[in-house]
Amino acid sequence: MASLGYIPDTRFLTQVTRHVTAHVHEYSAQGMENVLWACATMGFAPEEGLLRVVAEQSVVRMGEYNQQSIVLLMWAYAKLGHNPGVFFWGGRAHSTKTVKCGTCTTHACA
Repeated sequence: MASLGYIPDTRFLTQVTRHVTAHVHEYSAQGMENVLWACATMGFAPEEGLLRVVAEQSVVRMGEYNQQSIVLLMWAYAKLGHNPGVFFWGGRAHSTKTVKCGTCTTHACA
């Protein structure tokens, strides 16, 4: 819808985002990213619950994201004026898995 230039009414978007919030575990990483991208592109600020659960699920599913997906997810959060903060970065900071990413020495990364 967003890429077609069609902006549905707020009531419809609220119902869709509430459904996503309730069923976020059924969405792929890309599906969650697409929902936030669409909201940001349409200028629709979803309820805090959606932003929180997507950030939490993104930490759990970090391995499913590629670099572009992470950039688009962060862009959507920024465009929506929301810092995923403790939900996103907090989960990353508590990871105990150490990996070599090729750019730096070693760091904790889920």
